[in-house]
Amino acid sequence: MVPDHSIGITAGLDVGRRFCHWWKTAWAPENKGFVIDYGVIEVHNYNEASIERSLKAALQDWQDQQASSESPPDFTLLDTGDGTLTDALYDFVLECNEWPRIGACKGYGVGQGPRPTNFEPNVQYRDWE
Repeated sequence: MVPDHSIGITAGLDVGRRFCHWWKTAWAPENKGFVIDYGVIEVHNYNEASIERSLKAALQDWQDQQASSESPPDFTLLDTGDGTLTDALYDFVLECNEWPRIGACKGYGVGQGPRPTNFEPNVQYRDWE
C-alpha cells in the first residue's frame, strides 16, 4: 500500500544470471522512503548461449507488469552487474523508450573490496522529453 503523503515511486533491480531481485519504494517529503513491494524475477530458459536474450525478456515482462500495476514506478534503476552482462543491460536500458523510465547504475557490495577511486563511468544521456 502506498502512503497517502507519497510524492513519487521508484524501483530498483539487482540483476543476476538466474534471478533478479526487485523492490519498489514510495517516497514522502524529506526523503523518507517506504518499501511498498518487492520480489524476485526468474530468468527462464537460462543457458550461457542465450542469457542476454533470456534476461532481456524477463526484464521486459517485469517492466510491462509494473506499467499496469496499481503503483507503477516513476523511475527504475537497474544495477548493471559485475561486468559480464553490462553491455546487454545498457542495451536494454537504451531500448526502453517508453514509460516507465529506466536508468542504469552500478552498486558495490560490502564484500566486493574497496570501491574504485578512479572510476570513470561511461555515461549516456537521454532526452526524456
